[in-house]
Amino acid sequence: MRILKSRFIKSRSGRTLIALAVMLVLLSGAFAVNRLTQPAAPAHASGATYGQQVELICSGYRIWDTYIYGTNQNNQYAAWHGSGNGQQYVYAQGWWWIGWTKVDFWMNNQWYHRWYYVTYSNANSSVYDAYC
Repeated sequence: MRILKSRFIKSRSGRTLIALAVMLVLLSGAFAVNRLTQPAAPAHASGATYGQQVELICSGYRIWDTYIYGTNQNNQYAAWHGSGNGQQYVYAQGWWWIGWTKVDFWMNNQWYHRWYYVTYSNANSSVYDAYC
C-alpha cells in the first residue's frame, strides 16, 4: 500500500488531483470567511446611512408605468416596478438605492430611459427627486 501511495503522489495525475483538492479546501474556507464577515442586512434601512428612496417627478406629464434598476442598500442589484396611474410622480417607497440607478418610464405613449446618480441622503431628506 505504501508503494501505491508513493507512486500515486509522484504521478502527474496524482499531483494534479491533490492540488485541486487543496484549492477546493482553500476556496471553500475563503467563501466561509467572507460570508461570516459580511454585515447583516438592516431590518429597516435609513436614508442617512444606506442611500435614498427614489421619486420620479414629471411636472405637467402623466406617468403610467415605471421601472427602477440599480444597486440597493445591501450592495445588491434590485429592480422595482410601479404604476404611476397617470399621476405626475411615482414614489418607490421603502426601496433604497445608491449609485447609478436607471429609471424607465412610460409617458406620452413612449418609453423614456434616464440614469441618475443617487448619493447618500443628506440630513434633510431620504428621498432622491429624479426629474424627467
